[in-house]
Amino acid sequence: MANAINTDSTVSLSVAMLLKLGFLGLVIASSYYQAQIKFNTLDLKMLELHSEVTILNEKMAKIESKKIENLETENKTLMQKLGLKRP
Repeated sequence: MANAINTDSTVSLSVAMLLKLGFLGLVIASSYYQAQIKFNTLDLKMLELHSEVTILNEKMAKIESKKIENLETENKTLMQKLGLKRP
């Protein structure tokens, strides 16, 4: 009788161990895929931010060039008023 009890308990321990290992494997696999999804989301956000920064840089370059043109025009006008430059 003692052998039958030990055999049953060994089998149940092995099944329990297999279930635990299977569960651990599922947890690791799901964590890996969740991390991959998170990285992909972060990559998409980074690409979106990069394109927004590029657009903003282009807009700033246009604004700066207009500002420079306005300053040059104002400088010419002031120089002409002071008589330092001919019209």
